[in-house]
Amino acid sequence: MEAITPPPGGMPFAVPTPGVGPITWQQSASGMTGTGIPPMAEAVTPAGLMRVGEELQRAQCAALLQRLDAWLEATVPHMPQLADVIPATVQAVQLYAGGQYQAGLAQACGVVQILSQMRAMYPALPPL
Repeated sequence: MEAITPPPGGMPFAVPTPGVGPITWQQSASGMTGTGIPPMAEAVTPAGLMRVGEELQRAQCAALLQRLDAWLEATVPHMPQLADVIPATVQAVQLYAGGQYQAGLAQACGVVQILSQMRAMYPALPPL
């Protein structure tokens, strides 16, 4: 194992990945950085965490809506009674378009739940 120079103050740290090289630490104006590991781009703030959470909800909602759209387009022509969930799906899209990602995700999950119940009654339906 390679020698590791610990950061000032003796803080615990992760063992380096083999082949990455020794990790050395230095104090800079922007905080502690090291060679051999990726530096932190910026300090974590509550506002930054909120943006990350919102972006994750946006991405989850978008992915689920795209999946629902593809599934409904492929399935409704063969089973028209599934079209009953289209208004609820449109509402989820409208919430997403309005930036209400959490509400849009909840609405889309409700549609998935209904479709899952339909799949239980009609096992020939393709998986969601």
